[in-house]
Amino acid sequence: MNDLAQLMERATDDLDPDVAELVAGGMVRGRRLRTRRRVATGLGALGATAAVAATALLVPSFVDGDSPSNDRSLPIASQPHHDATAQDQLPTRDALSGGRVVTMPAPSQLVDSWGSADRGFVAASWRVTPTDGSGAGQVSVLVEYADSRFHDAASALKDGTSSDGAAAKEAKVAADPCADAPGQCTKLADGSWLRTFTAPEPLSGGGDSSIIGAHAELWTPGGLHLDATAYNAMGEKDTATTRTTPVLDAEQLGALVQTAQLG
Repeated sequence: MNDLAQLMERATDDLDPDVAELVAGGMVRGRRLRTRRRVATGLGALGATAAVAATALLVPSFVDGDSPSNDRSLPIASQPHHDATAQDQLPTRDALSGGRVVTMPAPSQLVDSWGSADRGFVAASWRVTPTDGSGAGQVSVLVEYADSRFHDAASALKDGTSSDGAAAKEAKVAADPCADAPGQCTKLADGSWLRTFTAPEPLSGGGDSSIIGAHAELWTPGGLHLDATAYNAMGEKDTATTRTTPVLDAEQLGALVQTAQLG
């Protein structure tokens, strides 16, 4: 019995939401972190699910995180589902990771991919190496159904936020993705919304972080949300910087998401 308890403790020790980081980082950063957490349905998550099932214990799984490879996630049945009326079709994971959705403006190598149509999003990251010798950096691209942006944010926050308040926030952003958003945000001629900004990434482990992220987000009239991020490192946390500035700047990322092949 003690062994089982220890197993459960190890398997679920990171299932508590990091509410402080979610609030401090803002809704935009929180959504990006939650998305990566949602996709982690590997052996570690399956082991945690088995342990929970064996003891008939229900463990809340609304969590934040930063890595698709070592995080736990919600059971599939509890995942947010996209609106079936969305006009734009989500690209497949293979299409995104295979370079058929976005084209990097410099030599690149796929690092990882995750997500699926069933979960309403796909994502991938690449090592991008400019030919000018300035150093490599990571670029991550997420494509999701826009109507699921704030689903698990409302559930993760335990500060008294009501479901009505979360619904009002979602409706406000759906009408104007630039509302209360940092950076430069514009409505494009085709009805899309484009937002770009550059900012330091969250501090890791209480230490001084010099990792910087350049960001571009695009909301399409057909109901898709694209989120591209470039770093001056091979990740947003817990890694050394490889260059002084993000490997792609916000303007380049804006062009990347605007030219994405979504058909």
